[in-house]
Amino acid sequence: MLGLNCLSDLWPSRRAATTSTFRNAASAMLALLMSSSALAATFTVTGTDDLGPGSLRQAILDANAAAGSDVVAFAIPGDGPHRIALASALPTVTDRVLIDGYSQPGTAPNTLPTGWNALIAIEIDCIALVAGEVGLYLATGSAGSTVRGLSIYNVRYLSIRAEADDTVISGNVVGLKSDARTANSIGYFSMSNRGAIAAYRTGAGNGRRIRIGGPAPADRNIVGGSSNGISATSEVAKIEDTVIENNWVGLDGSGGGVVANNSGIWLVNALRAVVRGNVIVAPGSGSDQVGPFQSQGFGLIADQGTLETILEGNRFGVDPSGDGITIGFIPFGLQTGLDLRNSASLDMRVGDPADAGAGNIVGFTRGLNTSILEGIQRVMLSGNRLFGATMAIDVSPVSGPNINDPLDADSGTNGLQNHPELASALTSGATTLVQGNLSSMANTGYRVEFFEATFCPSDGRGHAQRYLGSIDVVTNGNGDAAIGTSLPAVSAGRFLAATATDPLGNTSELGTCAEVDGGPRAGTIGFAATRYRTRENGAPVSLVVRRFGGSDGAVSVEVASEDGNASAGLDYQPISTTLTWADGDSSDRSIPTSIIYDLLTEPLENFNVRLRNPAGGAGFDLVSGTVVTIVDLPDRMFSDDFEL
Repeated sequence: MLGLNCLSDLWPSRRAATTSTFRNAASAMLALLMSSSALAATFTVTGTDDLGPGSLRQAILDANAAAGSDVVAFAIPGDGPHRIALASALPTVTDRVLIDGYSQPGTAPNTLPTGWNALIAIEIDCIALVAGEVGLYLATGSAGSTVRGLSIYNVRYLSIRAEADDTVISGNVVGLKSDARTANSIGYFSMSNRGAIAAYRTGAGNGRRIRIGGPAPADRNIVGGSSNGISATSEVAKIEDTVIENNWVGLDGSGGGVVANNSGIWLVNALRAVVRGNVIVAPGSGSDQVGPFQSQGFGLIADQGTLETILEGNRFGVDPSGDGITIGFIPFGLQTGLDLRNSASLDMRVGDPADAGAGNIVGFTRGLNTSILEGIQRVMLSGNRLFGATMAIDVSPVSGPNINDPLDADSGTNGLQNHPELASALTSGATTLVQGNLSSMANTGYRVEFFEATFCPSDGRGHAQRYLGSIDVVTNGNGDAAIGTSLPAVSAGRFLAATATDPLGNTSELGTCAEVDGGPRAGTIGFAATRYRTRENGAPVSLVVRRFGGSDGAVSVEVASEDGNASAGLDYQPISTTLTWADGDSSDRSIPTSIIYDLLTEPLENFNVRLRNPAGGAGFDLVSGTVVTIVDLPDRMFSDDFEL
């Protein structure tokens, strides 16, 4: 029988081992780069012709023919962007090379932790390629290659395919032009189960330690307008140790626009994949994006023998900054945020019990935040925030809430782990005392995690808007464990719910809601709408902020605008103010906007307005921010999708 300590030991040790593996691999790659730097030859692209001396095609051919590690650099005269229109697929990369778009004068990688200010000047237009042709193909012999600083678009199949060990794909724009805003002119395209950036393994001798993105702002890739954004897949031996990190998938470089992929990230037959710090969004009904860029798929799919996966710090359906309970991409448009499937898939850690900051945010899906399907086992969910969906966690085979059984004797997906039943929650001073019970296997240790939400759904099962903490409990011989603990204070009128995780790492669905009692009901503050639209030369729109769910005590909140692809002082007057409500006051507050009119013909522009720092005990609604869209009437009034 497994004891309580097994749960605490399981994931931190694996996390340390995984971190060590990647650190050692990175050190080996750096040493190899240093040892071979003296032998490197540089082949410079000096023009936009598709053939002949000075072309990108010729530079790749020359690098393939030269022994050792080489560099493909760019020095094309004149101001960019420089469009290289391919008449056919580029030569397959067969030797180690650094293809460096940031070597072009006037370019620079991104420096913003939650933004995009990269200057990219090298565009590879693949509109002449036929279905099945790859934009840039790094084959097995090119182990250790890096591709950075390129814009690759109008590809009907894979934009970048990496199957060589230790390949790095970073700092690129895929599916959009170099401005990171203008999408494929061919629109959405289909690529089966692989991504626009595809890590792929064809056999035992390749497909290991491929990195797409990375920890630094400069590593971020922006990917949009394809069937799947990024993938790590194999149809033979498992693709090993892929890292997909810090990418924006479906989000343009403004941080406020969407060029959707049908699905964000797809893992197939992957071993020890790490998916960390990515932002994955997609539009739905009411979005400014129409036609081929509307998505109906999944944020992340883990499928067909995917083992020992780590998902941490990702954002699905929310913007890249702030507390994540915002704006812009509502409704998310995806049916499910995390789709974890196939009975051969085991041992996934979603979040990290050893690091509260590693939780994922999954918001505003049309169906489920997280779906665990088809007999999959040992999926540990820890510290994640799951909200704005029909159900936060749904464990098959039942579609909808599972029912607890005596001594948790049933088996199936994630062990069909029983959920905690919370009986009461009482706030007094700086803490909230919560009480309840977990009925599960006898004499077994469990981790119980607690979450707060604005509301309790009609099925009585909770959501996870904010993570509050955890306790360890041990059941007695009858399978019962009393739950009783103090948590950080939660305002009266809000709701708590909990999950249970067994020693093997199987996490339950969220359990029953308990409404918080005791103390004043300060209420909840949020915008009345997730988005507002205004004409550049029309009457200004007023943003409405609402206090609801209680009006006890005086409360306040700060309000500030943030640039999207609209700029304060050029497109709109910035907003910075504090809203206050007196004790007993729950009337709406209006914030006027002021749009700056110009004679330029411009596309749709957006800026965000966010609520921050609530005071007086009030909490935030799910909609703690909104998007203001500026319509340039002369440019839009005759388009099919024009609306106000």
